[in-house]
Amino acid sequence: MILYLLKSTLCTVAFFALYKLLFEKEQMHRFKRYYLLLSVAASFIIPLVTLNTTGAHTQILPATFDTGFTIISALPVADNAATIDNTTVSTVSWTSIVTVLYSAISILLLVRFLLSLRGILAVIKKAGSIVYQNKSTIVLLEQQVAPHTLFNYIFINRDDYNNGNTEKEILLHELVHVRQKHTWDVMVIQLLQIFFWFNPVLRYYRKAIQLNHEFLADEGVVKQCSNVAAYQYLLIDKASRQKSFSLTSQFNYSLTKKRLLMMTRITSKRNALLRQLALIPTAAVCILLFSKNVEAQTNKADQAQSAKGQTEKKKGEQPPTVFNPSKAAVFMEKDVPFTTEGVSQQQLDEYTALVNKNKNIYDNHQTYNGFSDEEKKKLESIYVKMSREQQAAQSVRFISNPLPLEKTTPSAKQYESYKDASVYGVWIDRKKVPVSELDKYSNTDFSQVTISKLYGNAAKGRSYTHQLDLMTNDFYSAYYKKAMERHKELQLISIRKYKPQN
Repeated sequence: MILYLLKSTLCTVAFFALYKLLFEKEQMHRFKRYYLLLSVAASFIIPLVTLNTTGAHTQILPATFDTGFTIISALPVADNAATIDNTTVSTVSWTSIVTVLYSAISILLLVRFLLSLRGILAVIKKAGSIVYQNKSTIVLLEQQVAPHTLFNYIFINRDDYNNGNTEKEILLHELVHVRQKHTWDVMVIQLLQIFFWFNPVLRYYRKAIQLNHEFLADEGVVKQCSNVAAYQYLLIDKASRQKSFSLTSQFNYSLTKKRLLMMTRITSKRNALLRQLALIPTAAVCILLFSKNVEAQTNKADQAQSAKGQTEKKKGEQPPTVFNPSKAAVFMEKDVPFTTEGVSQQQLDEYTALVNKNKNIYDNHQTYNGFSDEEKKKLESIYVKMSREQQAAQSVRFISNPLPLEKTTPSAKQYESYKDASVYGVWIDRKKVPVSELDKYSNTDFSQVTISKLYGNAAKGRSYTHQLDLMTNDFYSAYYKKAMERHKELQLISIRKYKPQN
């Protein structure tokens, strides 16, 4: 959350800096209106965009899978299995305190905004009003105020209006605000200021939007006014009346000079186009710097599986979660001893008889009772003398314990991306920890990284989409030594019948 807020703030800084440098003083007001609104919206969207980058060392493992066989021997679970620990951190963290404080301030600002809006509506209800050109309503106020607009309401001093002292150019100026719905722009930026009150750039965005509204209204008047100089003198006179509401479009003396200069400025189409093109590299840089960067696996087998899954999704089917056991068995049996000549038929019959002795049939499924240590030893002595073909024909086989995971140290950039709590749930040395725990380490403190995408039930109720397992250097050294010792041992499994899916 905090990282998102920081990134969105930096995006607004970049986009507003571009506006100040290239657009503010140019006569391209309609473009500027859309730029200001869309750029501030993009600033809050870009940090949510996810870019997949290639990471050669990060291993992507499925959260759950069915290999098609059942482990019979009661050996401990291998150390390299992906561990999903449901343990949660119950202690109140500083992030919770910040969140409560942030929410409280936002609520207070929202209440103040609503009270201000209610006050303006109360003034409208109390004061007299006149329908003007079927497009707006003129609200007549007793106090001396500069003409200003809110939604379809134009606020003017009562005496000035009744005595005919409100010039038609002023009414036309305010009517442009009404027709172009400028109040809605101010409302949007005001609401953003409420919920992102810590972002100082939004205050400048609001001022820029209101100034550009005045440029647009002046442009509308100048197109219908034959005497531009007279209108300019009129602006100077009206700017001396300062009182108005903060949510309204209004005349303001401090802005008058900029407005007068803008009326005489000319921006060529070629110049405007070149300035607009500068937006493209700025947006590209913001996306690269402030979007989410998720490392993608480059393993060919994973790419093939992903391509297969995409094909099946196009057919309206769910990707399969059951792997072919014969392929799984071959993979895990690659280090199991065998002989080229194989064993005799008598030894095969002895192996089969010992297996059938422990076989049960239940609901059309083949299961086995636990083998005794003596039986396991006998089966293993025969199995390691079989040929590969003889081993593949057995319903009860031996596999080797997997090799330990390779040593992989994340890059500094990868490590920083792991701190996004909306993407990663973090485990360090097989223990669930808050993402903030990563700040206590650097990328070189770890020797192994495993990222697991969460699917189905594993993803329910979690605020993150991936499980990140990290092993510190000392932990990995102990794990590696233990895993290598276990790799030398064989494990007894039963192979379930596998029916390929069409």
